[in-house]
Amino acid sequence: RAGFPIEHASSARRFTTGECTVDILDWMVPCFSFHAAATTTNRTSVDMERVDRIVSAKVSNLVTILQDRSIPHNVLFLKGPRVIVIPRQPQHHFDSNEAGFNAALGEISGLIVSKSLDDYRGFEEERVKEVMRDSVACDDALMDDLLSNLMDS
Repeated sequence: RAGFPIEHASSARRFTTGECTVDILDWMVPCFSFHAAATTTNRTSVDMERVDRIVSAKVSNLVTILQDRSIPHNVLFLKGPRVIVIPRQPQHHFDSNEAGFNAALGEISGLIVSKSLDDYRGFEEERVKEVMRDSVACDDALMDDLLSNLMDS
């Protein structure tokens, strides 16, 4: 498949607010995916520009919330338009030497680059996912709180 693996992650939860759909993706680092609501697919280009501004405003609202709370995050802009915002724990929660890989590339793309051949040979998918969940991903309570604040904005 073309694109980043994160683009193909399924939606664990979906919320629609007006003309913007927000999905919480079922990814090793839960994240927010923003795109135009399904009802906007047959609109004119002028309507779609307006919808793009609505989606952009929601993304901006979440990024502002994350910045105000000093929560590290990555933003991935995709075709569609679609934007994925990936909140994460601070870097000091992740020991790349112990894990044998850098988390940033994995959280965005799903690609893991090992630090050594020995680390590579020792990788197991479930263990990598566990490390990402425990040391990189924000917990469910924080994700719910971010979503609540986003829906109120």
